[in-house]
Amino acid sequence: MGTPMDNQTPGRVEAIDASAVINEHMIKFAFPGDESRINIDQASMIPGGGRNQNRSVLNQMREESGAVRELFQVRSLHLAESAQERVVGLADQLDIRALARDARTMRELARRSPAGKAGEVGELADRLSFTAASPFIERARLGAIQLRQGEEDRAEQTFGEALKVNLPAEAMAVDEIARLHDAVFVRHEELKVKRSLPELFEANIEWIDSSKDGKVDRGELREAAGHARGDITASTLVRYLSSNYGNIDRGSPGIDFDDVKRFHNR
Repeated sequence: MGTPMDNQTPGRVEAIDASAVINEHMIKFAFPGDESRINIDQASMIPGGGRNQNRSVLNQMREESGAVRELFQVRSLHLAESAQERVVGLADQLDIRALARDARTMRELARRSPAGKAGEVGELADRLSFTAASPFIERARLGAIQLRQGEEDRAEQTFGEALKVNLPAEAMAVDEIARLHDAVFVRHEELKVKRSLPELFEANIEWIDSSKDGKVDRGELREAAGHARGDITASTLVRYLSSNYGNIDRGSPGIDFDDVKRFHNR
């Protein structure tokens, strides 16, 4: 079924709207509320001083991210991309282990804190976890900016690099980070499928085409969706064909290789 894969489809990503999640993240980044701003001065509260240790780099990141935010807001995306590349470079200079260690310490402190204090300490632990995920998050933002400019090949590469980041467990324990990671995973696969659509269609049509007429219709795609579970390429291909069916189909029942090739080359 499909092509050989290095990984399997996480069950939680099968129905995710990756573009919506990434767009939501970018809107929140570009138009943040006060509650989402990282307060560098809170470093003094953190046992172990991971925030203090990274203070210089974090201050530079905050300045550069502010420039990215402003450029993104006015849709100066080419300049925003250049600035975001600098943010990625800075994120790679962070001592992630120290930040993850402090996040873990604060999480433990939150568990032992009175109810009135636990929420505040837990929020600080989340902020530390976000900071510890910076190499991934900043690459995810760079890929999103590239996508907005139609640079799909570059975005695919950037998302692939983001997925190679070894995120600490403290970061993946935060729902918003885990959700963004799932979205980047799915969007990366969608871009790969879109780039290689004719080849993937040809390699998979035999098992999707249950009627063996050389075409696949909506019913066959619905049936294939259940069989494709566990193979990320197959699952993504079926979802992509289903969501773009109306644009690929030329009016005759079902879509064939020529329909797919025409759609891909348009």
